[in-house]
Amino acid sequence: MRRTSAGLFGLLGLCWCCGCGGANHPQLYPVTGTVTYDGKPLARASVLLVPDGGTVALGQTDEQGNFSLKTQGEEGAVEGPAKIAVTAAEETKKISAEEFEKLTDQERAKLSKSRIPAKYGNPEASELTATVQAGPENHIQLDLSK
Repeated sequence: MRRTSAGLFGLLGLCWCCGCGGANHPQLYPVTGTVTYDGKPLARASVLLVPDGGTVALGQTDEQGNFSLKTQGEEGAVEGPAKIAVTAAEETKKISAEEFEKLTDQERAKLSKSRIPAKYGNPEASELTATVQAGPENHIQLDLSK
């Protein structure tokens, strides 16, 4: 799981840096949510909220499928409509860090498999959306299916 998420977190790091504006931090509003897959909580999944023209927010689900979002390390997300991606993978083969570093991206991809349909990992294809409202409470319910 850690290795599979490396690419996603690398992308998020890039988004974080690009969205970083020095002292001009965007106004953030608390966002929590729950992810289910076929009616059951989806544990250990990454949730990516991509606002229209805003800074990306990220969360990780717990064992009950609950998450909270952070933007640039701060609790919350920017106000407005957003597209959402969810990824959840499991390792198919364990290898050492040294072995992992020697692999190509294609070989690394074969070390894990998604626990959910691939479309959910792309905010443009997932059809998952939400609108973050200015205020103290925003809850997103994401019900995924096969």
